Amino acid sequence: MISSVTIDAGGKAEVLRLPTKAMARLESEYDGMTFFQFWEGVAASPRITDMVAILAAMMNNGDGADRDAAADLIDQIGFEAAVDIIGDVANKAFPETAGKNTKGARRPAPKK
Repeated sequence: MISSVTIDAGGKAEVLRLPTKAMARLESEYDGMTFFQFWEGVAASPRITDMVAILAAMMNNGDGADRDAAADLIDQIGFEAAVDIIGDVANKAFPETAGKNTKGARRPAPKK
């Protein structure tokens, strides 16, 4: 089972996890890209839109949340902390690649 990361967000515990269903949700939003191509692009050049999408997919123990809830979470904890937490959650999902940075990939805009 993929481990989770629990953070305190305004006095409320938020459990973040990156299970297969969360990866599939992200992949479906970025036409023509695999999850790993998307992830490499984010690692190379994170956009706020991407951070919101990733956090939304990870929230509620990987069951997901809407983007407004994810954006509110970023506002509570700060963008830098959000990036670090996303990295921590990814390291739990893929411990064999923890700390490795891969070559970036360009990604198309998400479906609207």
